Amino acid sequence: MDKTHQITSLIAKIRQSAARWISVISLVSLALSLLLFIWMWSRAYMHGNIPHTSWGQYEGNHGPWRHNYDLRGVWWQILNLQLCALILGLVSFVFKPNRRVAIIAGLAFVSGCLFFATHYWLVD
Repeated sequence: MDKTHQITSLIAKIRQSAARWISVISLVSLALSLLLFIWMWSRAYMHGNIPHTSWGQYEGNHGPWRHNYDLRGVWWQILNLQLCALILGLVSFVFKPNRRVAIIAGLAFVSGCLFFATHYWLVD
């Protein structure tokens, strides 16, 4: 009985540690996406690529950043980081459910949806 208790205790510690590290990586992914978001808009400002039309409306078939590969690439990286943060948050929640991980996963989902809805027209 003592060996069984030690093994289950070890598995619980490993699961808890893995959940903690995965949630930290998820949070870092969200923070990195925020930093890239700031960098993307500062780069767009420095190079005069901020659209001067109504937000979300652009005359033409494609968005104004369609051929600006730097900004378009950063846009995709931000979206990928937010998706990665969501998936890692959900995996961490499966390992060990807690409120902090649920908040991280929820924040990743909401920020990813908002980012996509408000910025997709730029790279269309």
